Amino acid sequence: MKPGTIAILVARLVFLVAGYALVVGLTHFLAPADFGLYSLVNGIVALVNMVLMSGAMQTVSHFVAADDNTAPRLRPRFLVYQAIIAGLAVGGLGALSYVLPGFFKEPSVGPLLQIALFIPAACALYAVNVGYLNGHRCFVRQAALDILFSILKVSAMLTLAGLGFGVMGVFGGFAIAAITSLIASFLLTQNGAPCPSAGAVRGATTGFAPAAAPSASSSIERVDFMPFAQYAVPIMGVALLLNAVFHADLFLLKNLTRSAQESGALTGVYAAAQQIARIPYYGMGTVGIIVFPSIAALSSKHTVDRPAHRSNRGRVADIGSAALGGALNLMLGMSAIAMPLSGELMHLIYPELYQAGATALAVLIASAAALTILYLATTVISSAGFPRVSLLFLSITLTLQTAFALMFIPKWSMVGAAFATLAASSGVACLALRWLRVKLDVQISAFYLARCFLAASIPGALACAFHAAALGASSRIATLIFLMIDAMLFIVLSLVLGTLRPRRRTTPPNP
Repeated sequence: MKPGTIAILVARLVFLVAGYALVVGLTHFLAPADFGLYSLVNGIVALVNMVLMSGAMQTVSHFVAADDNTAPRLRPRFLVYQAIIAGLAVGGLGALSYVLPGFFKEPSVGPLLQIALFIPAACALYAVNVGYLNGHRCFVRQAALDILFSILKVSAMLTLAGLGFGVMGVFGGFAIAAITSLIASFLLTQNGAPCPSAGAVRGATTGFAPAAAPSASSSIERVDFMPFAQYAVPIMGVALLLNAVFHADLFLLKNLTRSAQESGALTGVYAAAQQIARIPYYGMGTVGIIVFPSIAALSSKHTVDRPAHRSNRGRVADIGSAALGGALNLMLGMSAIAMPLSGELMHLIYPELYQAGATALAVLIASAAALTILYLATTVISSAGFPRVSLLFLSITLTLQTAFALMFIPKWSMVGAAFATLAASSGVACLALRWLRVKLDVQISAFYLARCFLAASIPGALACAFHAAALGASSRIATLIFLMIDAMLFIVLSLVLGTLRPRRRTTPPNP
């Protein structure tokens, strides 16, 4: 494995560890109502932040990788382009800060959003510099920046929360980390010099998208605002809808709970449960980063259906089938182990005030597994040259999720919000898998699926027995030891049954 790849994986691991250290720390420093307020505002900011960052990273990486020689003259221009887009987005968020307090029945949302405006503004420009490094294949520098941002973020936010500055201090710490990381990103890219390995392997894939072959007509100097925007908008659209699906249940729970005081505590407990349920999703995010450039390098809208490219199509089907099959196996195993132990997991990680989220967590674990499969399915679809199909599937998910939430939340509160997400995401995930089977020949066989269920069933049965015996009710150590043993058992069964690495096809794909 190359040093750059190792560095990116390490940065991803640091991001995950730091993120969960932040959540656990905040739940100990903040009451459920305050943690709910933080989660609500953070979700709103994330909608803008992730859209700006993902669009800039992939777009800048794409154009920089297309022409190393003129790329240094690209960065200032793209910083201006991104500043224009970010200015519009941040301005819109600032305007919403006067509207959303009424929607959420929470006056504090407005001032917190106004402080948080510095976060997407800084992160938007930071993403341009990270995309620039990625396009030059400076993966070690890119990883160093990401690790710095992760450590600064958790350190500043927890320090100010621990000093008693509350939710306002938490977002102040986030803003400080974002601005400091932005300055560091300029220092690492100030001379515009590519990494020593940048000139190797022209046309190689970047960490986000395939590099275009350089030509006179694709010179960096001729990329104006419209090509930049046209490439970025579909990426931003997918990021917006995906993040909206991830936060809609929390937003609707806050809005549909009648008592403002009760809604604050509920959103805090629900957000804490969400963070446990989404551990597999954040872990599988690395698979999406690997799968996207691999498939995109092999296929496009213009070639994937041509008989002359059947070998490439077969490789696309193999990669997609392996990624989705392996993910489905892991999601089934993790869900089978974690769902019966939802109460024990809440007790293991959070203070007593958050234990009311145990029942909702059991449903959230299943919904997070479905969302993970949907995310990977839309990643395969987009990378194969069909981003509009991904947009359609995510739009359907968000619409169904909202409709179900309006029906379920007034009756079942947190559990209703979790069921709304589960029903919408699992249904659309099945549709996306069917589309992949028909259009790209990405298949998960019934025999493989049966072996996945078998590998998950025994650890799941043991988890049910552990819960029934109440062995983890008073001992966190007992719960932790059991989780480790049960997880190892699942891995062993998966190896024996051959479900960790789905077999590649032995017959050519359909033309």
